Formats: sequence, structure tokens, C-alpha cells
Amino acid sequence: MRSFIVSKLSSGQKRKIKSYLNRIKQKFVNLTMSYSQEKLERKFHDVGLKKGDAVLIHSGWSYSNGFIGTPQDVIRILKKVVGTKGTLLMVSMPYRSATSKYLKEYKSFNVRKTSGKMGLLSEIFRRQKDVSRSLHPCHPIIVWGKDADWFIQEHENCVFSCGRKSPFGKIAGRKGKILFFDVKFNTMTFFHHIEHIIQEKLPFPLYDKKEYELKVINKEGQEIIVKARAFSDEAVTRRRPLLLEKELLKKGCFSWDKIGNTSLGVIRTSDALECANKMISEGRFFYDL
Repeated sequence: MRSFIVSKLSSGQKRKIKSYLNRIKQKFVNLTMSYSQEKLERKFHDVGLKKGDAVLIHSGWSYSNGFIGTPQDVIRILKKVVGTKGTLLMVSMPYRSATSKYLKEYKSFNVRKTSGKMGLLSEIFRRQKDVSRSLHPCHPIIVWGKDADWFIQEHENCVFSCGRKSPFGKIAGRKGKILFFDVKFNTMTFFHHIEHIIQEKLPFPLYDKKEYELKVINKEGQEIIVKARAFSDEAVTRRRPLLLEKELLKKGCFSWDKIGNTSLGVIRTSDALECANKMISEGRFFYDL
């Protein structure tokens, strides 16, 4: 009966009901699950972040997450936690579809002007004056901190945007950390670096054979050409990153925590790589085979 009544409502009526329910939810969270900026800072320390860390952040944002503050406050707190000797990185991809679909429809990428579609926190971070962005249009990285320039240097020369010489390979070499802020494990772009490392052991090609030449506008307004290859359709459809998450949880090198209505998780890049390599060596793939 309820579904029948809902189906009879106009789109405008449905939006009003959804808005009303969201307000009720937000009031409930504010009353029962709110947390301060000071508590968030302590929680970041509790989950393993510290001064000097290089941290790749995947984030979501909901105004019912319980945080008493703004997305800018979260970024400010993260900068304080890792300090001036640390580095913060986020992904700033301008698309949400598969890379192959994006490249087939590609027009151009302006490193200063093209918006990212990786959530509100990431886009606010991108627009800050002390943040830089890499020149690879497939998996551009935005970065702040001590080694910001080094992390994104030469990314545009990586045909494989998540390969060994990419920012993902560099944070792996630095034994950095990955932070999940109110997002699920399958948002982990570092998964693509893991795929790149173990690709020769996969029973299917990780990449398409076609090499794209992509027009990119750098921060000086100059046009350059960046070469790139997309992941194969087979890799995209077979991926099962949650199988890797399950193994990491089982081994105790990754766990979920919570503050207010916000989920948090931190994993070392070295632990993720070690666990993935061990799974593959045992013939256990995080793909649908």
C-alpha cells in the first residue's frame, strides 16, 4: 500500500518528503551522534595518523555525519595531524564512470579549471591555494605538504596512470597510509596500483591495447599531450575489491572505526600490497574468475 501511495506522488512532492526526512535525520544525528573538531583530531591520532605521514585520503561528505564543523575544518585538522613534514593526497578524477568510457568521450583536461568528481571534501581541497594537482587526466592527484611536488612530478609521463612511477607507486614506496573518511573500501583507488603490480599473474589482460593521446592544459595554460591506456573491460567487470578487504580484516591489518555517524578506516600501503601478493601467490584472486 505504501509503495502504491508513493508512486502516485508527483516528483515535487517526493522531493519535499525526502527533504523533510533528511532534516529529521540530521536533527537526530545532531542530538545523539555529534562530535567536535577536537574529538575528530584525537580520533585521527587514535586510528594511526601521525606527524610526518604521507596519507592518501578517500572521503565522502554528508551533513548528517555528526561532525560539528565544515569540510574545510576536516582538511585543516588533517593538515595539523600530519604537520608540515607530512603530505596529504586525494584523488581528483573528473569522471565517475570506467576509465575506458571516459577516454572514449574525452575532450580535454585543464589542470587548474577542470572540476573533480570525487566528492565535496576533495573538490574543496583542490581549490585551496597551497594544493597542487598532477597532470594526468585519468587519475589526477591533488596534494599538499612537504613532498607535494615530488609526488606529482612526471605523472603526465606515466602511460599507466596508477603504475610504479605514479603518485600511487610513490606513496607505496614511502610506506604511506590510506584514510577512508565516511566511504567504503571499494573507493580505494590504490587498488589499481595493486592491480598494476600483480598484472602478470592475472588470467586476463589488465589493460586495453589502445594507447590514447590526450590534450591537457597545464597550470601555465600550455597544451601538452599525455599518453594513457585504459583498464580492460574484463578487468572492470571482474574486480571484487571487497575480497581483498575481507582478507585484510581477517589478518587484522585493517579495521573500521567510527566517530559520531562517520566511519573511519586506515591501512598502510605496505600491508595492502603484502596481503594482495600473498593472496595471489596462493591462487586466491580478488576477481570473479
